[in-house]
Amino acid sequence: MNKDLINFKLPEELKNKKIGEPTLISWVFPIEASSLISDYERTSGYYNEHFYFEKAVDQSSIYGIGEIVETFSSILTNATVAMTGPVELSSGLFDEKTNNTANWGNLDQSVSYLPKIIRTEKHLKQWVTINIVVKSNDDLRDVWVENMKELNVFFEIENTVNSLPTNILMKEELKVSEWLKTVSDCVAHLKESETLDKIVLARQLKVTTEKNIQPIDVLKKLRREQPDTYRFVVAKNQTYFIGATPERLLQATKEEFATVCVAGSIKRGKNAEEDFKLGTELLNDQKNVMEHHYVVKWLQEEMSQLTTSLEDNIPVSLLKNRDIQHLFLPIRGQRKSGISFLDGIKELHPSPALGGLPKEEATKWIREHEYYARGLYGGPLGWRNIVEDTGEMVVGIRSGIITGNTAILYAGCGIVEASIPELEREETKVKFQPMLRALGDEINE
Repeated sequence: MNKDLINFKLPEELKNKKIGEPTLISWVFPIEASSLISDYERTSGYYNEHFYFEKAVDQSSIYGIGEIVETFSSILTNATVAMTGPVELSSGLFDEKTNNTANWGNLDQSVSYLPKIIRTEKHLKQWVTINIVVKSNDDLRDVWVENMKELNVFFEIENTVNSLPTNILMKEELKVSEWLKTVSDCVAHLKESETLDKIVLARQLKVTTEKNIQPIDVLKKLRREQPDTYRFVVAKNQTYFIGATPERLLQATKEEFATVCVAGSIKRGKNAEEDFKLGTELLNDQKNVMEHHYVVKWLQEEMSQLTTSLEDNIPVSLLKNRDIQHLFLPIRGQRKSGISFLDGIKELHPSPALGGLPKEEATKWIREHEYYARGLYGGPLGWRNIVEDTGEMVVGIRSGIITGNTAILYAGCGIVEASIPELEREETKVKFQPMLRALGDEINE
């Protein structure tokens, strides 16, 4: 990149502003630069804490480094493009009430911060956002100069990651017999309960490799092999939460709230004919249709509380990723006045696709019976513009936690009265495959 392009002078618009209180300056510049993924590959090894989020469907991505720790009482920004300006990046725990976060190391708590530097890409166009907090006009000039130095460091970093192929030494399904018993206990509990319809149970797969796992290599494989998903990396001190999720929790524009129901699944076929047959089977399978119906009904009821009206007559379709296909239904409506984006996230998380029905009762049962620490798995993850109250949060599934040469992968399945433990285990095996492929596993087609 041409260094002249990152020697941004203090804009005249800011020079003429009277600043007399702690103020966040969030200023956006269009730039001529390589792709965002190239910048991420080049710099991610340098920054111990960073956040990467990518939405494939509209070719948009955001990469944040550094953290604004100062408090402020006002905001000045020129942002007009989504994912630029005063954007908070966050990855929340599945269950904020649990203390069980074993295996999560440096990422054992929710992550949420406003980055100092934000790189954004949308439809192949590039931007950089500078976020600083100043108390006066004189302070602004000094802080601006210092921030330019940090920005130059970012653009001058040379690739620090030595990507070398690594072999998987071991794959171990953890606590399988205990998990199968939990599924059986869950089915029995559902049959006895007068209120519970569904509980989602997750399990773990431990992968050990010959050499340390390079997150950028995992991300690049996910981008190549899971093209229609949201990809993400949350990094803190050599611990990485990484994945490729198909599931949006909530998207907020100024006018609309939108979510999706992704529940009920079956593997992909080896050819077009088999794939069509399996998809048709899924659309007519009693257990999966029932599971999907529970989630749709709940989401429509919750979204009705957040919106003035919902779009109707949208048919259920199939969402197809490389290894798995799901029953899929988009749900959207006009935002009610006074309902914030965070209000909506609080209402929808955890959705029945990750927790169960009713939400509180199912989550409590999971907390008391599941052997595994879910941590950030299944939690809300994404971005929020703190001025416009817009953004998008996804559900952190098809994911794993990586430290050194070890990855703990997560997969879950919805348990209803008709569930059969061994079949649920097979379903989770399919859901492990995207991350296994990204780690270099050779999976028989």
